Amino acid sequence: MDSLSEDITATLHFRKSDGDGGKETFSCVKVLHKPTPINGVQRDCLPAEFFVIGQVVEEEVQFLQEMQQGGKTVTRASFWLEERCDPTSQVQWERTLLTLRHIVRRTNVDVDTSSLFSVNAKTGAMRLRVHASELHTSRELSGYTMFDGEGDSFRLTCKSSLPSRVAVRAVFNIKYKKRARDGSYFMHAPLTYLSFV
Repeated sequence: MDSLSEDITATLHFRKSDGDGGKETFSCVKVLHKPTPINGVQRDCLPAEFFVIGQVVEEEVQFLQEMQQGGKTVTRASFWLEERCDPTSQVQWERTLLTLRHIVRRTNVDVDTSSLFSVNAKTGAMRLRVHASELHTSRELSGYTMFDGEGDSFRLTCKSSLPSRVAVRAVFNIKYKKRARDGSYFMHAPLTYLSFV
């Protein structure tokens, strides 16, 4: 797993996601130096995963639970992360912004990044928006799984259960997708793991 750093962007590319149902979704992948067998399949690239350490911004948290066909429940959450108030975090987030801009240039289309990151015009501070989704196997289950600092899991069940003002580690992918309404592209960060630091 890579942290966001400028050094890795040379090996990053976007490839059309398998099985996207014609939705024109492209995933950021890390190209391997040579094809490598992984679980019996020759791979020339791997999905790129990134992480940041920051804190959840309390405003603009969206948390939704809905029923899907077959009686399964899906939890969807979307929230902003921001840097912590310490010099190490500030340096990491400055590098993250530079790297995200490099990654955006790896696309071959104009892409809207407002659903991925925003930059405060006065302070230059960046925020990163992540999107979480978890499908549950029974109606009794709900929420989004988060991990504590020791690896034990618990469920976030509403937006007030999201931790604020505490350090969290977010692991995510970067994708861009075509909008059905106008054919433009937008970039987003699906969350794959969230934990306390």
